[in-house]
Amino acid sequence: MTTAVGNLIVAAVPQRQTSVATGMNSIVRYVGGSFGSQIAASIIAFYTLANGLPTEQGFIVGLWVSAGVVAIGTVVSLFIPSRRATRPNKGLP
Repeated sequence: MTTAVGNLIVAAVPQRQTSVATGMNSIVRYVGGSFGSQIAASIIAFYTLANGLPTEQGFIVGLWVSAGVVAIGTVVSLFIPSRRATRPNKGLP
């Protein structure tokens, strides 16, 4: 999936900004993964037994929180304006 997203990013920005755009994509992906895994771990840790083992409820809550974040991200992404590709007019007035 990251290859497809990388191709979309390269196609969406001017050629001189490709490195900045792909770098920002990597940073956002890594930070999002770090926060996401830590939040999931915190939720699962909250629902542990006295012996330290996680309960099924922790995984269920973690799944629903993750699904909620994905749903919010999907709705937000629908409001991102699209950029139409324009072709340079070669020799046309």
